Amino acid sequence: MYGNVPWVDLGAKAGTNNPIVATETGGETSLFAVRMGLDGFHAISMAGVAPVQTWLPKYDTAGAVKTGEVEMVAAVVLKATKAAGVFRKIKVG
Repeated sequence: MYGNVPWVDLGAKAGTNNPIVATETGGETSLFAVRMGLDGFHAISMAGVAPVQTWLPKYDTAGAVKTGEVEMVAAVVLKATKAAGVFRKIKVG
């Protein structure tokens, strides 16, 4: 936190150890900032469809290992261009 502003590490790309926001050769990176809100940056899902859908395994079949699925269908929206920004070429040590 910086005051009451949360800092979030975006982590790694799915299925890899590569960071989403990488440190480039020469020690430069970027800092992304958004203002969350329905009038700024927020998430959406399709009308009439739950954003997260689950399919549970069949527990009545034999076997110790069961497989289920979870799917999230959503997107992000930027309604106001002043609600997001990026600082480029920040030197890190």
